Amino acid sequence: MPLSINGPIPYTGGVSATEQVNRSSERISSGERINSARDDAAGLAAASRLSQQLNGFDVAAQNLADGVSLSQVADGALGQLNDNIQRIRELALRASNGSLADSDRAALDAEAQQLVEANQGILEETRFNGRALFNEEATISFQVGPNQGDQLQVSQSNLNEELSVLGLNDVSLASASSAASSLQVLDDAQEVVTERRAEQGALSQRFESQFDQVQQARENTAASRSRVADADLAREISDQSSALIQEQVATAVRGQANAQQDIVLQLLS
Repeated sequence: MPLSINGPIPYTGGVSATEQVNRSSERISSGERINSARDDAAGLAAASRLSQQLNGFDVAAQNLADGVSLSQVADGALGQLNDNIQRIRELALRASNGSLADSDRAALDAEAQQLVEANQGILEETRFNGRALFNEEATISFQVGPNQGDQLQVSQSNLNEELSVLGLNDVSLASASSAASSLQVLDDAQEVVTERRAEQGALSQRFESQFDQVQQARENTAASRSRVADADLAREISDQSSALIQEQVATAVRGQANAQQDIVLQLLS
């Protein structure tokens, strides 16, 4: 009766010890419980969907960060515009004083016109990623989530045109009367700019709030994916160690059986 053991090394987990060692090694090295469909077909499908959501949340977070940056650029420009209008108003108040000579008003008007030109530059040239912020009427769509329909619509008015209609570009301090009449124009313009700046502040807060929500949703999704797909390293190391012991024991038993067979054959010969 042969005593050799040449078959596969058994393992109580339903697969051979060698196969279990290989599987555990693969999971330990990758950190993933599911490395192929044979490991868990349903789990692989679920993990793939969750991975897709995670990637979507990452892109949405980048889009929201762009939205915050856009609001910050707009707010900075509006702040400078507001300061310029305030300075022109101070000059207009000074020019309205009847005690000034024409040469004095000419100097005040020269500074005012420089500020008017600066305002025009701000309104026409302020851009974010090539998009004009104050010189056109448009609706900007921001993708703020991982799914279709997760969009935030932002309406943008033509601030340059609004201020031009008010007469901001026609302000003159050349005479006491024109300086006095410019005060109402400047007040109206400053009110429009202040309202637009408040809108940008509210929009920035909305972007930041949505960003926090996306980050929280991403963390929850990442935790869900981890429960589905990540390997339990402690368990895998334990299974690997157990399989290695089984493999070593089986190898030793096989070697001993083969050795006994050789002894029997020698005695018979």
